[in-house]
Amino acid sequence: MNIVECKDISKKFKDKKILDNVNISIKKNEIISLVALNGQGKTTFFRMLTQLAKPDNGKFLYNGKDRPDENLIFFVPEITKGFPLLNINETVDFFSTLEKNNVDKNALDEVLEKSSLLNETNRTESFSKGMRQKLWLCLAAISKSKLIIIDEPLGGLDIKGKQFFKYVSQKIKENGNTLLCSSHDLETVFEISERFLFIEKKDRKMISKNKDEFHSIKEFKDFFEKVSG
Repeated sequence: MNIVECKDISKKFKDKKILDNVNISIKKNEIISLVALNGQGKTTFFRMLTQLAKPDNGKFLYNGKDRPDENLIFFVPEITKGFPLLNINETVDFFSTLEKNNVDKNALDEVLEKSSLLNETNRTESFSKGMRQKLWLCLAAISKSKLIIIDEPLGGLDIKGKQFFKYVSQKIKENGNTLLCSSHDLETVFEISERFLFIEKKDRKMISKNKDEFHSIKEFKDFFEKVSG
């Protein structure tokens, strides 16, 4: 079942072509990684998908409709400080209000414990970048949105943080939701993902490949380098 369909999506900035004639679908309950070099359109695609920007041509369909239902998408952009004057409990309460869903306290405590944030009581303004990132990953893990989009989820994370992201990706899958993320950490995304989206440097087309089309991480990296230029 497709929860999002991208039909003939194109975008330019001035005379520079960013994306051209993108036709892909996003299915229910899968883990997808969008892999591309900086400046090749990853964030632009996410912004259009979440209706923060408009394509020049084409359209997105959300469960067959022109606009997404409320709470279909949970989006974590790459650069976000969250709510610096709130502590974790206050942030979760605000998140629950936005989603209009009661948070499962047991599920929340589980992910907070895994992230080593369970006993943190300070405002998030005192958090390191890695701690803030883990908090957003906790919210993604308990979100009831069907499509979780995270731009550069590994930013600021150490080795344990990367392990936590792998755990979160599986929690999202277990919840029956879809994770769409982008990262330059090819080893990690190769490990967790079921499908990959690549952006061709020359033509700005988007290519979809299933993980089983690559027999090794080397084949995956070689293909990435080929299309990225």
